[in-house]
Amino acid sequence: ATGAITRLIDMGVEPFLISSSLIGIAAQRLVRVLCQDCCEPYTPDATECRFLGADPDNPPTIYRHGGCDACNQLGYRGRMGIYEIIGIDEGLRTLIHDQAAEQALEQAARERGPSIHADGVAKILDGTTTVEEVLRVTHRG
Repeated sequence: ATGAITRLIDMGVEPFLISSSLIGIAAQRLVRVLCQDCCEPYTPDATECRFLGADPDNPPTIYRHGGCDACNQLGYRGRMGIYEIIGIDEGLRTLIHDQAAEQALEQAARERGPSIHADGVAKILDGTTTVEEVLRVTHRG
């Protein structure tokens, strides 16, 4: 979501205008929802555990898509959003005004709340979507 700030600056908006007027940023990506009629539980491998932030020695049970008549053999039925919402406080205003690097903005945002990746991981762990779907929309491996 912090990329929106960098993008506004790249478009020529002055940082002092952004810092004085921005109250928040929301990022959204749509992921496919697993078909509950045919999704299959499995144990993630070590790479998937790293992506999930899980202990490979005690991996969670997650789900993969199957395929049935209810979902036209796709394994998914519908879509839902994964989100990242950042409220702009005085600390972030100062960073924006001072034209801090995007990495510094991202670090400050993480101190204030979860990332879109974290929301995606939560939806993987609760059986709503898959690792592949979150990887597809967040481009994070």
